[in-house]
Amino acid sequence: MSLFLCFALFSSFFSNNSMIFPRVWASASNDEGVGNDDGGGNNGGGGPDPDPDPDPDPDPDPDPDPDPDPDPDPDPDPDPDPDPDPDPDPDPDPDPMVLDQVSLIDFCLIEECQPLIKIIEKEIFQREFKPLPVEKQSRVYPLIVEGDINAISKQISDMLGLQVKQIIDTDGFKAIVLPVGVTRDELGEFAGLFGTEEIVVRSGHVTTASSDDPETYTWDQILPYSVQRTMPVGGSSVTSSVERSTGDEGSTSTISSPEEVNVQSGPDGANVDIAVIDTGISLSHPDLNVYRNVTFVNGAVNGDDDMGHGSHVAGVAAAKDNDMGIVGIAPGARLWALKVCDELGECDILDQIEGIEYAIQHADEIDVINLSLENPNSPSLNKVIDEAVKAGLTVVAAAGNYGEDASNTTPANNPNVITVSAIADTDGVCGGIGPGVPEDVAGEPMNDDTFAYFSNFGPPVQIAAPGVGILSTLNGTGYGVDSGTSMAAPHVTGAAALFKIENPDSTPQEIRNMILDSSSTPDTVCDAGPQGYFAGDRDVLSEPLLFRDIPTGLAY
Repeated sequence: MSLFLCFALFSSFFSNNSMIFPRVWASASNDEGVGNDDGGGNNGGGGPDPDPDPDPDPDPDPDPDPDPDPDPDPDPDPDPDPDPDPDPDPDPDPDPMVLDQVSLIDFCLIEECQPLIKIIEKEIFQREFKPLPVEKQSRVYPLIVEGDINAISKQISDMLGLQVKQIIDTDGFKAIVLPVGVTRDELGEFAGLFGTEEIVVRSGHVTTASSDDPETYTWDQILPYSVQRTMPVGGSSVTSSVERSTGDEGSTSTISSPEEVNVQSGPDGANVDIAVIDTGISLSHPDLNVYRNVTFVNGAVNGDDDMGHGSHVAGVAAAKDNDMGIVGIAPGARLWALKVCDELGECDILDQIEGIEYAIQHADEIDVINLSLENPNSPSLNKVIDEAVKAGLTVVAAAGNYGEDASNTTPANNPNVITVSAIADTDGVCGGIGPGVPEDVAGEPMNDDTFAYFSNFGPPVQIAAPGVGILSTLNGTGYGVDSGTSMAAPHVTGAAALFKIENPDSTPQEIRNMILDSSSTPDTVCDAGPQGYFAGDRDVLSEPLLFRDIPTGLAY
């Protein structure tokens, strides 16, 4: 049996006490039974028997009252069940509605469903990159000669009295960061040690839907479609059997418990480490296995998530396979919360560089980095990312949400990362037969199994994955539905982590090739199930669509 992590195309269902999968059962939480049909139910004895004594007295009594003492048992064989249906239907909803993603959201906004989930409704197109305050604007001077960058920095500070704000010190890229007002002329005799500087005056940001004041709704039903998910229904744990599509129309396989399809190795989950460089990760969420947390944001005391974006990303990649919430691509993987973005989702490029440097320093522990971030083109950030890849770290990046060529933004334009575009998938199966999603700026539906209108595209993009209406963990202990290439990237991150488990000595390039080679292409025939392709790509490059078939029983 195989667990499909097919992220555009995957179909199954859940009942009120089952695991929840891409195509789901749902019902309102009311107590109206069905099938009570006793037709009145009070005629069990009916009227008096026309022949109350089937064996009359052989010697009739001439008494003028032929029956002064009626038969004490006028119905020797009364109906033993005066109510043909005294016990209401034990299954008050034997035929629940089958709802797709969009319909279920609409349904649960009206009806009482459980448990409570937050839907994040926002404008998808990204805001502009914001100018940094003057005190945070900087010049990055890359060292172009052999030397100890720390010693050189100290000399510049001591001899010239210049403030060195930050030192970048990796094997292949070293630099000092000075205030934006410090020009090359002020470096005097040290100027020749440095190449062309990069002026950093704008921040990056997370690549998800954004709005200054997002409208939010609450609903009580989850609608997953990109990965296997579980959720307590009505306050009880999900433990009963479920059916999942095997990819052949009309063919299903029965799984007696979630444990049969997980890829965890004991209580700590998948034996792999994922660094989420983002707004942090919720340190209190029971569905996330946060192994270590560090902050690089001034004023933040730890790597806890005060916005929700990093937690959402982390859940898609690695939420635990337990009796609550969702199940990520690499369930229970050890998560490194490297906080480089603030509570507004703004991410200083220099903080991002520090976060990646930290990951490089722990490259013997960390396997995969997720960067669901978007920045103006940054040579310095790209060079540090290159160093991370050289150190053996597989780096996955979101393509960005401008609906433009991704070549102009970092990290999407880095050729050494796996850049991920987003598609919409509303029913979990191929063929584009699901309902549209009312997500575009004109209010028109975005069709099922199509390229997301907001997703960046172009030569840097290497693979596509679902990024519309994705359910995942949020900050605190909640769950939410959000959209963006930020949500597409961690699907690939989780897949990269699984390949790393299976192939621990593989290089980042080999991991990337494994993912791409196993994915669907325009030539893939729709199998009426999880494997197929999407329509509406914005260019002629036709990146593969993520598809992952994981054999069960692997010793992770």
